[in-house]
Amino acid sequence: MVDNVTYPLIGKKEVIIGNELFPPELVQDDGATITITPSTTDVPSQAGTISVPNGAYDEISASVNIIINSVATLMKIFPGLSKPAQFGNGATGQVHFGASSCQTTEPVPVIIRNVCDDGSSQDIRIPQALIQAGGEFDISQGDPTVLEVDITPLPTSEGYVVFGEGDLTQKSKWDVTSGQYKPVETGTTPGSQSATSRSITASQSSSASKN
Repeated sequence: MVDNVTYPLIGKKEVIIGNELFPPELVQDDGATITITPSTTDVPSQAGTISVPNGAYDEISASVNIIINSVATLMKIFPGLSKPAQFGNGATGQVHFGASSCQTTEPVPVIIRNVCDDGSSQDIRIPQALIQAGGEFDISQGDPTVLEVDITPLPTSEGYVVFGEGDLTQKSKWDVTSGQYKPVETGTTPGSQSATSRSITASQSSSASKN
């Protein structure tokens, strides 16, 4: 019997760059592009030329299309180029491209995941990536400004790109604040928690009345 085919990878996506989460409202419908092009070595033989994969890659790159609804969003993409305002709790500020001062780009993780997932089974993760400082800004009256954020995956012990579960030993979900996967409690629903709480409370009340 053929199993039913499902498509859990399809769905609204949110993007995490470093410690910043960009909701689906700020992710263009084109979403993201990840390119992994294996390198091959051509071996001429009497049977013809055979292209043999050599374990290297000609290209590993990625890009994410983020809708720039405000300068604050641009600041989240390029925190190293940003200066928060000294008023309004720094909610606004400036982003400097091409400044004379030395700028360094720190590697950050990039995660693309379905909004409604309660785990990480459909995650697409770049463990360490450099965010290219720049892009093409089309600013017009009729269309939103969309920035194609160019991402350079870096080699890690996990590889360049990881598809699927963040932790193979337990169900987990990426925590934006801590920047790592954290366990997800399973087998407990809000309803069962309430029922357990009511049972404990009732037991405590009964013991108190007996005393």
